[in-house]
Amino acid sequence: RCLVPLAEIPRAVPRLRLLLLHATLPERLACARKQLDILIAAARDLEASGLLRDVVKIIQRSLDWNAGRTAVCGRAAPAAGEAAPPTPRRIFCVGEQLERLKTIKPPGGVRAQVFAGYTYVHWMVEELLLRWGRTIPPDAFALEMPDLQVAARTNPALVCEDLMRLREASRLATLELREHRAAYEAP
Repeated sequence: RCLVPLAEIPRAVPRLRLLLLHATLPERLACARKQLDILIAAARDLEASGLLRDVVKIIQRSLDWNAGRTAVCGRAAPAAGEAAPPTPRRIFCVGEQLERLKTIKPPGGVRAQVFAGYTYVHWMVEELLLRWGRTIPPDAFALEMPDLQVAARTNPALVCEDLMRLREASRLATLELREHRAAYEAP
């Protein structure tokens, strides 16, 4: 009985969808914008981080990347006799390398005997402290990249999905109002 009056309203279901979109759009947009701002701030922190830049340089140098070797993410450099790309570029596949940091053996066979469990990460810290003269305060990455921990709890794929849903809802609302304008105009 209570739904009978809705049946008399022209285009009742699309109207309800439009009302729901109208009621939730500002909050949904604000939430998506907040998450995007968090990700952008973390990306800017990462770009500006001297510590991260130094870590990347250490990894590159230890892997002989500065000796002229080039690579493409996931593939080795061309072998001798193979055609090399016209303009060799040094590419550092951050994700691939960071995933392997704990499993990469530190340079120099003697260094691994320093203590049980001595890893590539220990070697990098040692390099930063001793050879580069860089001081590393406690929680150095958190100091240089304060937004990174918050961004780590933000899923970019979910933010993208939310934005796609908002775009689709906006497209449907525009289409509805364009194709059925007369149904929404006052009699």
